[in-house]
Amino acid sequence: MHTSETKRAIPGLWVGMECTVNRVGETYVDQCRKNGHRERESDLSHFAELGAERIRYPFLWEWADDGITEPSAYDWSWADDRTCALRRHGLTPIVGFVHHGSGPRHTSLIDPQFPEKLAHYAGAFAERYPWIEDYTPVNEPLTTARFSGLYGFWYPHGKDGQTFVRALYQEI
Repeated sequence: MHTSETKRAIPGLWVGMECTVNRVGETYVDQCRKNGHRERESDLSHFAELGAERIRYPFLWEWADDGITEPSAYDWSWADDRTCALRRHGLTPIVGFVHHGSGPRHTSLIDPQFPEKLAHYAGAFAERYPWIEDYTPVNEPLTTARFSGLYGFWYPHGKDGQTFVRALYQEI
C-alpha cells in the first residue's frame, strides 16, 4: 500500500528541439532556420500545452555577430523576445550556446582561443539574463569532435586523431 510519503512524484516533462548549426566548408546549416523555429515563437506555446516544464533551448553563439568583442554590441533582440516568451509560457530554459557547431566564422573548434571566445559570449548572455540558471554550453562535445576532427564531415574537417583530441579538449 502506498501512502503519500512513499509515492514517487511523476517527473516533469522536459523537451527540446533539433537546433544544430553545423558548418561544412563556408556554408552553415541552421536547423532552426530550416524548421522555421527561429521565426515561429508559437512553438513555445505548443510545448507548454504539452505540459512541458523545462526546455533545452538554443541561444547559439553562431547567431551572434562575427567578431564581437564588446557585450554591448551583441544584438539581443531575438534573445530578449524568446526569454520573455519562455517565461510567459512557464518554460524553464536549459540554454545551449554551441550545438554540433564550431562557433562563428572568426573561430573554430581548434582555435586555441575558442574556450575564451565562447566564455565571452556565455558571460555576456548570463549577465543579461541572470534568472537563467541552467546551461549546456556545448552540446555533445564528443560527437561534435568526432564529426569535425576525426571524420571530416563538419568544419574544420579534420580527419586525424590530433585534430579530434584538440577539438574535444577545446570544447570541454
